[in-house]
Amino acid sequence: METLAYLVALLARHSYLTMLLAVLFFLAYIVRLSRTPAPSAPDGTQTRSLNLIPWIAVGACVALNFVVGNWMADTLIYKMGLPGRATIVGQQHTGASDNQDQPIERFDVLISTQDDHSVESSFVADDSVVYPYKFSPELPQQTELFNVRYLPHSPRTFVIIGNDDSPWATGVRCRPFAQAASAAGTKHTFAPADAGYRRRYHDAVAALLNANCPLDAGEVTYYHQQLDGSADGR
Repeated sequence: METLAYLVALLARHSYLTMLLAVLFFLAYIVRLSRTPAPSAPDGTQTRSLNLIPWIAVGACVALNFVVGNWMADTLIYKMGLPGRATIVGQQHTGASDNQDQPIERFDVLISTQDDHSVESSFVADDSVVYPYKFSPELPQQTELFNVRYLPHSPRTFVIIGNDDSPWATGVRCRPFAQAASAAGTKHTFAPADAGYRRRYHDAVAALLNANCPLDAGEVTYYHQQLDGSADGR
């Protein structure tokens, strides 16, 4: 099953391989068909019928890879992989661009395995490497620490865990709460007499505190004071 996970990830993260294999299959099929004698009909004429089943099967596999290949790869690696720790050690442009003309970057990763070995790997920004699968996820930046699951016999094949308590995953989870509290606080400070802004600031601060985000003692005290103050004015 680990081999299956590796192959699925290889084809999903390098979709051009899927297209190349499909083209090679079609060429091989056509060559084989041309070299196979056509069967004779009862009237002596030779007829050749095209079997569409292989064509449909290959076409379905290509379509399946494009639609759910990344999700399947991430899920298989997560289920069959071993836990490890990792960080981004380098980041550079690949020279390619996505369909919105944005440069595609490559991220160099250093993975620490269960047996304390260090493994160098990499991924590009348009790869699917974050589990649970999410279209266009936020990616770790250089020096950020995160957890991975990697295939035991191919540790360079991995997924980043996006829903655990690693520093990076926690930052991704908590950032929207902090941004919402900051924006609501700015509005409340600008218009303190506005009851709607005061209520939304109270709710945003309460959501931030209830999210169990990593705040230092000073921040917790400050936000509790803001929470009490906004509650008194409600």
